[in-house]
Amino acid sequence: MGDAMAASRKPDKPAQGRVLIFDDEANMGRILVKTLTMEGFEARHFTNPVEGLAALGELQPDVLLTDVRMPEMTGLQVLERMRRDFPDVPVLTITAFGTVEGAVEAMQAGALNYITKPFEPGNLLAQIGRAIEHRRMLQEHVRLNEQFSGLSQAREIVGESEPIRQLRSIIARSAPTGSSVLITGRSGVGKELVARAI
Repeated sequence: MGDAMAASRKPDKPAQGRVLIFDDEANMGRILVKTLTMEGFEARHFTNPVEGLAALGELQPDVLLTDVRMPEMTGLQVLERMRRDFPDVPVLTITAFGTVEGAVEAMQAGALNYITKPFEPGNLLAQIGRAIEHRRMLQEHVRLNEQFSGLSQAREIVGESEPIRQLRSIIARSAPTGSSVLITGRSGVGKELVARAI
């Protein structure tokens, strides 16, 4: 049965990030949620990974921690779904049956790292922290690429006059915001070029 146990973080500590845990052992899930919550993470545990995956879009975790051996769905199947549907969420796999082959298979399937039970809480927290930082860096990389793409398209607008420089500056500031922009002007002044740049 799907057991969704949520834990609220300590009010005096800022959230370090949101962690989703898939582990069919309810006791292990409770321990992980408690450990993470004490360190300022928001954590939620699902004993049924199928239910956890169904809630993933709504919960929007920063990292997923999944057991490898579960009855409803294996950790490798979870990795396959994550790579297809949520490729920006890093996945850490945990298992009590650690082998070199299992670690290689998990990494090839898209796991960021492979952790064997029993694990040191400090090591687990460090791995989760690195995974969250990895995701933030990827998001920043995507944002900068989008901004650079907008700037390079803005360079297609020819001219070095002050109004053209102001227009390029407005495009550079508007492009990464995701806000709607109204572009006005007479026919032939380059509205489509500005729209493409944004």
